[in-house]
Formats: sequence, C-alpha cells, structure tokens
Amino acid sequence: MTATSSGMNERATYALRYLGGTRKINAIKLVRELTSLGLAAAKAIVDAQQVFATGLELERARELVARFEVEADSQLAMIAEATYSIGFDPHHRARASQALVRLRCHGLELGWARGRIGEWTHERGQTFTDLAQRDRAIAAEHARWAARGLAIAEHELEVVAATSARAPVLEQAIRDADDPRDAMQVHADWLQREGDPRGLVAALDLARAQAVSADARDRLDRAFEAALVEHHAHLFGPLGPVHLTGLQWMGGLVIGLDVAADTSAEPPHTGMERLAALLGLPICACLRALRVRPRVDDHTTVLGSCDAALLGGVRELDHGWFHRKPDGFDWSRMPNLERVELVGEISSPFRLAKLRELTMTMWTPELTVEALRHSLLPRLRRLTLIFHGDEEFGPPPLAQLLALPLITSLETLTLRQLDDELWPSELARALVDAAKLRPLARVDVSALAFTAAAYKLLVDAHTCVPNLVLGPAATLERQNRPSG
Repeated sequence: MTATSSGMNERATYALRYLGGTRKINAIKLVRELTSLGLAAAKAIVDAQQVFATGLELERARELVARFEVEADSQLAMIAEATYSIGFDPHHRARASQALVRLRCHGLELGWARGRIGEWTHERGQTFTDLAQRDRAIAAEHARWAARGLAIAEHELEVVAATSARAPVLEQAIRDADDPRDAMQVHADWLQREGDPRGLVAALDLARAQAVSADARDRLDRAFEAALVEHHAHLFGPLGPVHLTGLQWMGGLVIGLDVAADTSAEPPHTGMERLAALLGLPICACLRALRVRPRVDDHTTVLGSCDAALLGGVRELDHGWFHRKPDGFDWSRMPNLERVELVGEISSPFRLAKLRELTMTMWTPELTVEALRHSLLPRLRRLTLIFHGDEEFGPPPLAQLLALPLITSLETLTLRQLDDELWPSELARALVDAAKLRPLARVDVSALAFTAAAYKLLVDAHTCVPNLVLGPAATLERQNRPSG
C-alpha cells in the first residue's frame, strides 16, 4: 500500500486520516490504542474517515501507515501540515504583544501575513514550481527580516518565551520555598523593574491577596482580570479562554494546573497539546500542583521533556492515566512531591522521600503490591487504595497489601472500590487478621459494601480492631445477596 500524500517534504509534520480497508475492527482497535478514545469515538473516526493523529514526524507517520497496512489491511492518508516562521523584535517594549510578520509554508505554497499573536491578516500568497524555488523565496524573506533586526520563531509560544524577562535564581527560590509569598514579592518587583507586564499582574495578585476589606478585594480582582485581558498575548500566547480553565494563581504566577480533555476545535485541541503549551509559558514556571487527565496519547512524553527545574517545584500530582502504565516516567524529576494520586498499572517502585499522601486506583493489584513492596516512601502517612472491582481480586492480594512494610508507617489507610460489588467474609477476615493495621490511627473501609456475614465479622472484631471505620449497616446490607 502507498500512503496518499499532500505537499510532502522532509521538513514537514504530518496528520493521518483513515481512508478505508477490509479489517475495520482491527483499524478501530489501532485508533483506540493511539488516541485512548472510547470504542464509539474510535468507530466514528473510522466510519467517517476522519483525521485521528496530527503533528507526526515523517518517520513516525510512515511507521503508523505501515502498521495499519499490516495489522488492519487499511489505507491512511498522510497529509503534510503547514509550517510557519514568525518575525519579531526581541527587544520590543510591547514584548509578545508587538506587531508581527508571518510566513506560512504548505507544500509548494507560501502565504504572507501580518498581525499579532492569535490575530493574523493574510496579505498575499504564491505557489512555486518546485521545493528549491520555494526555499529560495523563504531564505530571501528571512534575510529581509534579519536586515530589519527581527528574530525568527517557528511558533507563537516561542515569541512569548523570547520576549519574557526571566530570573532563574528568583524562580528557583519560589519553587524551593515552603511558603513562597516573600520570594514571589521579590520576583514581582524585579519583573516591574524589567518592564515585563507580568510584574504588574504579580503586583495586583499579591495586593488582592492582602486586601483587608471586601470592597478593596473586589476592586483589585477587577484590576487583576483587566490586566490579564490587556496582556493576554504576552502571558498566554495563542491560548484562548477555553484553554485557560483550571488555573490556580498566587503572586502573579500560575501555581496550579488542571488539564482535562479539551473538546474545542481550536488548537491545541487535545489535553496533551494544551499541557505542553501551558508548561512552556513563563507564567507557569513555578508550578506547585498539577492535575492531568488528557484524552489523547501518553502525556508522560510531555512531562519527560519538561525543564527539570519546573517539575522539581511540584508538590501535588493528580495523574489520571486512563488505563496507561505510568512506568515510563522518571519520578526522580519530581523530588518534592508530597501528594500523589494515580490511576493505572504501577509496576516500578517509587523513590519519593517527601511523599506524605498517596492515592492509587489499581487495575492490577498484584503489580501494585510488588511496586509498593520495593518503594522508598519514608514520610508516607496517608494511603488510599481504590480497587477496580476485578472479580479475580481476592484475599491473597489483599493480605499481601496489608502486610507491606510501609503499612506500619501510616497514620491512615483508606480502602475503596469503584463498583458496588459486596466484599465477602474472606476479605473481612483479611482485614481483621492484618497485624500491621493495629497501630494505625484510622483504617477507613466505610465506602466498601460488605455481605451481611462479612459485616457482622467486622463488627464482632471491633474491640480488637478499634481503628476500623465502617459504614452504616443499613447501607452496606442494602442489596439482597447471599451471605459470603
């Protein structure tokens, strides 16, 4: 099979569109694997012959084309995506809000535009007879920009990065501080002296946090929001309001990100792309909390490519893996983590010296047992284990979990389950017999549903396991099922 192409060249990135084939079920499985979409969404892509992957390098695109041919007897269209070069003045007083020039390249076509980040006006276009002629035109245009003192960026976010004042030492002081407010004030003053609009944003954010009256707080809130609008291009580049939900502010910096699936048609249109864009912004250089639940692809690639200093400041991580295995991520890049919530299959040990709270939704408890057995978590005090409700889960894995060495260092252990399957007497007995649970301040199983016999066993054993927290009997016996 030969991939259908549009304006292909070695410097382009590519999108893939499903065209058809004889083994649609296999094609749907491949789309689901590559996108993490559900069955209905993947089937819709195949049925409607839609684009399902973008931004692929040539080698990766060809690899996927070959996989669909071999595994699904299907044909993909391999579409060259447009590339851009943007001319900007790195010393302009307006910084990323300045007027810009842009050259768009798509196959043999070039398009010239003027405007600002996120706001472009097309001026003219030209089609060339071959790539050499087109490349000469690009080189000539870039030479004209250089003669005017303009630098060149490939993406609008690069303009933001290049025109933002940065103080790595001050930023690191914010990341390292348990209470970063004083360090943020120093950083805000420095930004204002540098003439960076982020200094104004920081000053307003710090002032509104210290407001002593509701009226003053309301006035400063409005001024803060107005500054965000006025300097939007410099703060957020091309990201629109739809991409900027779930931001937590402190001292003029975004210290918390909540990145979920984004159904917007505007790029970046996937959770992973939005995450990559946000983590590249100077305004997000001192993150302390990160909640990631993207819809497309494995975002460990994004976190793995981040600046180590940025990740080193993160204290809280809520990582919704959606059936993916988080073993590909190097946890040593986030040494200051204090609270982690994970979903998925964990088979590699943790080495997190400052972690105090861990919540894990387990698809394969056996793998989790082995990972935790060899983990180094000296400060762990609160552990929450959420079971997927696999019918094969039984007393042996539970007994092994409750016998882990790290259990004795805990203050609180919480057990939950995603479905309403009743826990039998065997599991209740494992709780009662677990000697390592006795010293804990609290063993919370109040969200679990037990059979009548299992619940009675726990109630009868309450004198020897007084730290066990049960749910109401009426709730736990609400289903008429045989006793276990």
